[in-house]
Amino acid sequence: MQFGAWQLSKVDPKSCAIVKDVNQELPFGPNDVNAVFGLPCSGQPIIPCSQDELDGKKQILCEIFEIPNFSHLKISLLERILKKQYGYPKTIDEKRVFMAAFVLYVFF
Repeated sequence: MQFGAWQLSKVDPKSCAIVKDVNQELPFGPNDVNAVFGLPCSGQPIIPCSQDELDGKKQILCEIFEIPNFSHLKISLLERILKKQYGYPKTIDEKRVFMAAFVLYVFF
């Protein structure tokens, strides 16, 4: 989490570069973002979901994490899930919770 926050603090969106200092810049473009995050950089436009779809997806996350509403989804909850000691092998539900927590944690 701290490394990701540090990296984001170094991004200059105007120059599309990661700026380490005045003399060191690492430019990036759409293909780089695609390679790192798997986000499409060409083809069909990404259309935002409707409010109903968004509410439905939030409800699914609430069910996965067994929380009463989306406002209870905090980074501390995700960290607890990721640090938890699981038995081996993980159950299907444990895998689902862990994977959802991991993806959200990476993007927080």
